[in-house]
Amino acid sequence: MLKLNLNKVIELKNQPNYSVVVEGSKLTIYYTPPSISEAGGIDVGEEEMPIIEIHGEIKGEEVEIIKAEIVKGNNRKNLSEDELQLWLDYISGGGG
Repeated sequence: MLKLNLNKVIELKNQPNYSVVVEGSKLTIYYTPPSISEAGGIDVGEEEMPIIEIHGEIKGEEVEIIKAEIVKGNNRKNLSEDELQLWLDYISGGGG
């Protein structure tokens, strides 16, 4: 089971593409990656952007990741622990 420091998750609230929702001990992180236009500074016709949803449970000073999904419209794709690990490493290192 993947875990993340609770303080790192709280810090995500200050990042522009993140939203963090806490309901009791349950926590959901919503991340919207920048569009090609935003990232590259060029205007391109784009379709709906995916949202990454990361669901976890707060346990003391850590968040235990329960599941993570890419949501695009009505489609959902589960992310594996391997796919999520790169993001976790980035967040844990302070790259937020």
